[in-house]
Amino acid sequence: MKAFKRAVSAALALFFLFSLSACSSGPESVVATVDGVPVYRWEVDYLYDKNYNFMVAQSGIDTSDEEQVQSIKENYLEQLITDTAMNLYAEEQGYGLTDEEKAEVDAEYQKIRTDAIAKYAEDHDGDTAKGEEDYLAYLKEQHLTEDYLLQNMYNNKMREKMSDDLYASVTSTDDAVEDYYNTEVESDKELYTNNYTKYESDNASDSYTVMYTPADYVRFKQIYIALPQENLEQMQELAKQIGIDQSQLAVLTKQKGDSDYTVYRLKKEIEANQAEFDSLKQQGLDAVRSEAEEAFNRVKAGEDFDSLVTEYGDDEGMKSAPYRDLGYLCCAYSTSFYEEVQSAALALANIGDTSDLIETEGGFYILELVAKIPEGPREMTDDLRTFIETALSLPSKQEIYNETAQKALEGRTIVRYTDRLK
Repeated sequence: MKAFKRAVSAALALFFLFSLSACSSGPESVVATVDGVPVYRWEVDYLYDKNYNFMVAQSGIDTSDEEQVQSIKENYLEQLITDTAMNLYAEEQGYGLTDEEKAEVDAEYQKIRTDAIAKYAEDHDGDTAKGEEDYLAYLKEQHLTEDYLLQNMYNNKMREKMSDDLYASVTSTDDAVEDYYNTEVESDKELYTNNYTKYESDNASDSYTVMYTPADYVRFKQIYIALPQENLEQMQELAKQIGIDQSQLAVLTKQKGDSDYTVYRLKKEIEANQAEFDSLKQQGLDAVRSEAEEAFNRVKAGEDFDSLVTEYGDDEGMKSAPYRDLGYLCCAYSTSFYEEVQSAALALANIGDTSDLIETEGGFYILELVAKIPEGPREMTDDLRTFIETALSLPSKQEIYNETAQKALEGRTIVRYTDRLK
């Protein structure tokens, strides 16, 4: 059941989020046609590149094996052929868009376009003309045009209309939803109890596939102002040596006793290294203290915490999803944080509360409480119920999709040029 749950989000894309369809020209060669509608080489490459990291990390694909790569690309080509046939079929079945529906899609694209240009303009002091140039240049790099994107959105809208009709009869009963929920809660309770590291990894994105929280957790964001890199590197080496020496000291002490000269000398070496470690730590803290205090004062003055994370933060994890958006998970049993940070995070009482300036051997931290998650089952919200209903209906929808795809392909003139994929 767990493996099935993990695959739900990806599998749903087959039915609701349709792939790029072949409907515009490009510089690369045509690798297939469906009733004369071309599929281009770059479209296959797009899917291959988009899924590359997953293929390597999760599927064990050997991308240096030309036969494997060719086989994968041929599979993507078949997806694009099916998508193209489905677009043609949907239009033939009367699901073409009305002028009003096209206008809605046009407005949606214009918002996407405006937001993208504004984002690019940030690199040019808000110059929207240059932002637009960058946006169009990006599309060109991806072998896309605005007409292509808009047509693809029309196709998606048309396919959604058809899907609504095709899947209208697929429903899940309340009893089935409750059974699924209860089963997954019990499964996750067994999986995550006393396995906090796995819970924190699996639920980093607040996934509906995680139905049980094994302890009282908080989510927090942090501004981390690190010690100078040179200090951190030297401290790391010293800490490593101190650990080795302490292990050796325990053995020697047991073998020779406290009064042995070798034991005495090793103790002195450990003390010297610890003193040097403490000195490097203090030097490093002093070097960044004014910056940390400046950030702390701005937090206390009520400035936007996320903006200050971007401006001051040295934590790479806070610069990308999911931690940038949701924060880190932490409970009393977590092992990923400095003790000072962990204690401060768990002491925050209300959402939005911020901590004092926290001093650690790695630098300074300022925390903001984002959420509190009580131990126990995930709350059954409307969104969770929808997710479960979707998961339960997936097999039936897959069967309907496969039948419809077969109908869409029947009688089509399909020409493949798979040698052009090499």
